[in-house]
Amino acid sequence: MIFAPCQESAAYGMNINQELVKQGLCWWYWKYALGDTVLEGIEAEAREERKGLWADPQPVPQWEWILKFNT
Repeated sequence: MIFAPCQESAAYGMNINQELVKQGLCWWYWKYALGDTVLEGIEAEAREERKGLWADPQPVPQWEWILKFNT
């Protein structure tokens, strides 16, 4: 997941993290968003709708992909 520490986008007043997860462009990563049930729910919806990376039947998390190539 791309972690954007800001809560709102200055340009459109939208939550960047939520929008990225909603479009299936990144994972909700619990380690950096502890207790954020909104992001968790948005990711579940994106998975169900097979959006973005969820269109792949076996998407590889970025943190696993990096380990594969950095060892």
